[in-house]
Amino acid sequence: MQSGVIWQSTVVCFSILLVWAAYSDIKSFTIPNKLPVSIALLYPAYVIGTPMPVDWLGALVVATVVLLIGFGLFACKAFGGGDAKLMAATSLWVGPTLLFDYVFITALAGGVIAGAMWLQHRLSRAVSLSHVLVTSDEEDFGKRPMPYGVALALGGLYVAFTILG
Repeated sequence: MQSGVIWQSTVVCFSILLVWAAYSDIKSFTIPNKLPVSIALLYPAYVIGTPMPVDWLGALVVATVVLLIGFGLFACKAFGGGDAKLMAATSLWVGPTLLFDYVFITALAGGVIAGAMWLQHRLSRAVSLSHVLVTSDEEDFGKRPMPYGVALALGGLYVAFTILG
């Protein structure tokens, strides 16, 4: 019974850290390093405490590949450094089993967030409702920052709820 409480507590802490990262990204477009580090350091406690078999080696491979991809996106200025670190740390928990689901949920959430930001931007610049989709001379919307940590956190929360079953 005691070990059940420990692994479930680690998953709850993982979820809280994800929500904190999302909040921080919304508030300041930054994800403090302590959050992905804490998520990564919490993972071994989950592996040791869970009664279920965990492919921790596969998870380590997935996280390493995701970190390399994230740093590549960061180098291309398509992704923030905090996003890359959060994505890699979360990928430990995702592992090979939930990778497709995590990527799908995260991409879907990112698309919804980008669409909402675009619509808000268009509505704020429109003279009338009929002009929302009409383009005008304005700054490149694609260069505006997006709190992608929110999408990463939503994908991670999906994983946490799946783990808790």
